Amino acid sequence: MKIFNAFKTGLSQVLANKKMWLLFFVIQFVFALVIVRPLCVGLDELVGHSLTGQEILSGNGANVLMEYLAHKGDFIDAQKSLFLFMGILYLIVIIFLKGGAVACFTRGEKYSNQQFFRFSGEFFGRFFRLFFISLIYFLAAVLIFAGIDALLKTLTGDSEAMKVLMKVISLALLVFLIFLVRMAVDYAKIMTVKNDENKMIKTSFKAWAFVLRHPAKTLGLFYMTFFFGLLIWAVYYFPGALIPAAGLWIAMMFIWQQVFAFMRNGVNLLFLSSQAALYNSVKP
Repeated sequence: MKIFNAFKTGLSQVLANKKMWLLFFVIQFVFALVIVRPLCVGLDELVGHSLTGQEILSGNGANVLMEYLAHKGDFIDAQKSLFLFMGILYLIVIIFLKGGAVACFTRGEKYSNQQFFRFSGEFFGRFFRLFFISLIYFLAAVLIFAGIDALLKTLTGDSEAMKVLMKVISLALLVFLIFLVRMAVDYAKIMTVKNDENKMIKTSFKAWAFVLRHPAKTLGLFYMTFFFGLLIWAVYYFPGALIPAAGLWIAMMFIWQQVFAFMRNGVNLLFLSSQAALYNSVKP
């Protein structure tokens, strides 16, 4: 299967499973609401006792942030435990839900609550182990980046132009390595579902072997999906920058942000669905 066909197949699967897409968005929205709510209460108190409300509407967000930190430092410290707990809980929930998503996409199943959550429970333990294995790969990527970055710094000399160039190259390398690890872990999840794998370290090695055997297809598909997501971000950002921060426009900006959050969840699912389509077509 050509990468464009895999992309189209993945896109059609996401569109055919809108309930799953909505589920991921609602979960993210609820967690964000729980985390942001205490901060909004504190900010509301600050706005009510100062001129920061006018500053927000005039676009002086930096001044608001500095005043908020100065007056609400103790409040923020008290909320750290909540933020940490909710962050860990959100991570666990997403790992759980991705088991159902990967299973539906890999097996070509239509979303249903019963089947989705059965898949989620079936693969949660294995995906949870894969998460910790992925941390090792991400650490290795950072160490490789640090080594190459140190080497590039020795080649720059005193030229400012060379320093900038080498910095751009090193940052591009870091992004590439992080994306590469994420892609390999995605294929490990797909293999786990497709082949009912139980040994996650061995499965991760198989995923790396698959990526290295098909670098053009796997990388091409990943970056096609990435640039599709980048296009969606551009469609969100530039019109959003034109919305004035005043009156009812603030409500419109909030709605526009939620539309983008919904689309971003769709792109995250598209990575999984398109890669599952590619794996199913390439694997002998």
